[in-house]
Amino acid sequence: MGADVVFVYPPFSVEERYARKVGKRVGGDLPPLGIASLASFIREKGWSVDAIDSIALGLSADDVVRRVSEADAKVVGFSALTGNFHRAAAYAEVLRTQLPDVLILVGGHHPTIMPKEVLRENTAFDLAVLREGELTLLDVLERYRAAGCRREEFLQDGAGLAKVRGIAYRDGSEIVLTDPRELIKDLDALPFPARDLLPMDAYMPLPNQYLRQPVIHMTAIRGCPYACTFCSNNAVFGRAIRAKSPARTVDEIEHVMKEYGAREISFWDDTMTAMREWMEGFCDEILRRRLDITWTGYARVNTVDLPLLKRMKEAGCWNLFYGLEAADQQLLDNIGKG
Repeated sequence: MGADVVFVYPPFSVEERYARKVGKRVGGDLPPLGIASLASFIREKGWSVDAIDSIALGLSADDVVRRVSEADAKVVGFSALTGNFHRAAAYAEVLRTQLPDVLILVGGHHPTIMPKEVLRENTAFDLAVLREGELTLLDVLERYRAAGCRREEFLQDGAGLAKVRGIAYRDGSEIVLTDPRELIKDLDALPFPARDLLPMDAYMPLPNQYLRQPVIHMTAIRGCPYACTFCSNNAVFGRAIRAKSPARTVDEIEHVMKEYGAREISFWDDTMTAMREWMEGFCDEILRRRLDITWTGYARVNTVDLPLLKRMKEAGCWNLFYGLEAADQQLLDNIGKG
């Protein structure tokens, strides 16, 4: 099947994650919802897309090149955290050697935080998409199409690239960062992530993180009001909280119940309880629709109280994860836990 754009999530082995051999099936495999969200957004705008989760599928660089080549892709987009960025760079090098005319983009947390270093040290990447990617990626793709999808011509148009907000690009030996792009205000306007492009049967949370199967992973909120120094999410999504409406979030739950048989939702939002009114509305919506669903999420102890927890339990929440990073006050002060 052909695809204009192929998204690639690079491998990140269990051994690399835990820094020691712990067995092949220890730890949880999580779907790359970032690239699934980008894929659904640009697909809705008329681009044909594919997504490759190299972790879940156990793919080598040559496997990825073969998939991209078979798709006859015009653009390949890598998403990378710091931990697996070296793999994204290595795979991009192989792609650049074997498919020199393909435009190769990189986005995600690591390129957002270190864009100049990423482009200076990794010539296989043509552009870096910074922060939240949907609108910036669409802008890049539309300009690339207008240039006839001719890579060299597109990259040599410095005046055109300078007009794209939210990217980093090369201008000779200089790395240029354009003005930041405004974050998306209405998350309800975004389509559900393109889970149909992912090997959904391959994903499983950690053993202590689910009650029932199948478990489907989901996010409803972007941004976090807190500023913990070890967390990169604010750099990507900002500190102002933006959320899908409770109704839209429950629509997505109903969607994954119908399409994937979901019996439990694993929410990966930074602080799902940061907005009490939103959480109450979310619980009310689940109860109003009488959904047979259980769910978990992440919270802070200063954002909940007994009445809210009781309401959440009534709506299916059975477990919350709190960030108890340290018992030492100086360390808590150093990392800005508040």
